[in-house]
Amino acid sequence: MQFQFLAYSLIAYEAGEIDLTSPPKAELSRMDADPNTGLRWGQSSGTHRITFNYRPEAIAAHPWLAVKEVKQAIAHAIDKQLIIDRVQKGFATIAHTGMGAGAGAWVNKDAQIYEYDPAKAKELLDAAGYPVGSNGFRFEMPWITYDRDYAVQASEIIKAQLKEVGIDMTIIPVEYVTYVSLYEHGENGMAEYPATYNHMGGWPPEEIGSWMHGKPEGGMNMGFYDNAEVDALLDEGAVTTDAAKRKEIYDEVQALNAIELPYIHLFSTEGAYIYNSDFKNMESTRSVTSYKAYDEVWWIHGDLPEAEAEPVAGATGAKGASGATGATGAAGAVGTTGTAGAKGEKGDTGAVGPAGPQGQTPMSANFLSIIAIAIAIVAFWQTRQKT
Repeated sequence: MQFQFLAYSLIAYEAGEIDLTSPPKAELSRMDADPNTGLRWGQSSGTHRITFNYRPEAIAAHPWLAVKEVKQAIAHAIDKQLIIDRVQKGFATIAHTGMGAGAGAWVNKDAQIYEYDPAKAKELLDAAGYPVGSNGFRFEMPWITYDRDYAVQASEIIKAQLKEVGIDMTIIPVEYVTYVSLYEHGENGMAEYPATYNHMGGWPPEEIGSWMHGKPEGGMNMGFYDNAEVDALLDEGAVTTDAAKRKEIYDEVQALNAIELPYIHLFSTEGAYIYNSDFKNMESTRSVTSYKAYDEVWWIHGDLPEAEAEPVAGATGAKGASGATGATGAAGAVGTTGTAGAKGEKGDTGAVGPAGPQGQTPMSANFLSIIAIAIAIVAFWQTRQKT
């Protein structure tokens, strides 16, 4: 099996150069109709979100960052479903916490929810001391994001929605690798920018600590969010083995986040990949990046090993000759079918008749047959695993 994740991998797939890829969502319906193509779905446990900057320099330049009600107003101003429909083509699920729908029972469904309500957003902004100015805006919001289409398109929708409530947002696309290295993993995080559109993982549950813990080791807390209560919960959750207790801990983390809003979680995506239908049992696969993900997948055109020739049994031993006179003749040796040599006739005085030549015994022949069959079975399974 050959598979790649490339910008033009769908072209390579349709040319028969690769056997598995993740195509653009707009192409899924067309590819699903192809009888030679299989389709596999998966739900993300992470989220696409807005991350706010808690660095002192950023708050000094944008004081509204320190006002919880302003971020709650922004949450009310955004129509998440519209972004899902227009950008993700419907292939996503609204998220309210840092654990996406793929995290299943670990999602805290009782956490605070901010429904789309522009009127409520305006009320909160007015009450927080940010009235609309003479230019029609309450404040400015420089906004960085990946330069990829889905991120820029989502940002454009959010910009239009925030404009409706009086926030002047400026989008600054950054080349993807540069964004990840400079802002997500960089020592200065988001630097001076107050907000960004990005996405992070949410499973296993302790993964949220990598981008939320105030003092992460090699983490991605790009907004420098720092809450001692949240940090203590994350530390406890990382070492707790009881599943019920861990669930309580991470529920509390999600609940605190939903009130303070260091992030506004938008949605978790539904991913899909297509594959050559000559490969069977693809439903057994785990994550496409999982260790041994394809161990139980096989290719219908795989070759079986050639059967080895069966051993030839020895001939039956000849009948012992009769003595001329004298003592009893010796018995003939046993042949392959276990037939004994005939008893020699009693002679008067003659010498003992010679024994017939010995044939191959049944035990020896059966043993060789068993070995041959075992070798054939082992060779077959080795060939199957390689496919």
